Amino acid sequence: MERLVLESKIDLTFSGSTVVGCYLLQDKLYCCNVGDSRAIIGSYDERTKKWSAKELSNDHKPSVRQEADRIIRCNGRV
Repeated sequence: MERLVLESKIDLTFSGSTVVGCYLLQDKLYCCNVGDSRAIIGSYDERTKKWSAKELSNDHKPSVRQEADRIIRCNGRV
């Protein structure tokens, strides 16, 4: 890992992480996320013949006030 950081030409100063995970267990769906990724689920209504999307998670990005506050409380920078 250290060699990768030392030899990389990529500026990592403002880099971050992002991941979304969803797990279906019986009749419950568990969702988690880190970073500015969002999980959504689509459903099709046979009656109206239309698709709809529902957000399952919220983006963790500094433009969201709560997230900016959390970053600052953890000694991060925004």
